[in-house]
Amino acid sequence: GADSIDYLQLRDNSNALKFKISGDGILFTSDVLASHEGDTDTKLRFPANDTVTVETAGSERLRITSAGAVGINTTVDAATKLQVQSDGTSTTAAGNIVARFQSNGSGRDATIQLSDNVANSATISMLSSNLIFEQAGTETLRIRSTGAIAFNGTNNYGTSGQILKSNGDGPPTWVNSSTISSV
Repeated sequence: GADSIDYLQLRDNSNALKFKISGDGILFTSDVLASHEGDTDTKLRFPANDTVTVETAGSERLRITSAGAVGINTTVDAATKLQVQSDGTSTTAAGNIVARFQSNGSGRDATIQLSDNVANSATISMLSSNLIFEQAGTETLRIRSTGAIAFNGTNNYGTSGQILKSNGDGPPTWVNSSTISSV
């Protein structure tokens, strides 16, 4: 049928196929699908079966593997689905921002959800500069931008001079140091 006919084939001097357009309009290439005219170090490539890469400035920046794993600025470890790497060399907190998750406007939260895709989930959110951790839909920890901490959704940050008392498997509570017996 018409779909098996190649409408266009480009070959090099050794007659090796470099590019073709099939009868159904599919583009075929041995490796590089696209490179911008005058910008030869930016490419969309197919370096292996079922693998796609994007290069800029002559370096691979994005890779999607046959397993659906995505690597940004790195090759993909077989054990991960998304791997992002920074070229930063800072040794200070927040010196090498690898990823940014951002909501669209002031006062809105930005949340990362971790889930087993069945029944369990946990979230890490930022709301008005507070860092909030939830498990199974219940807030378990809140850290204010001042460093004050509250547990179990109570918004009880304690008062000056109070200390945290462990409650075993339950959430800790703020207590006055005078109520704690010495060991």
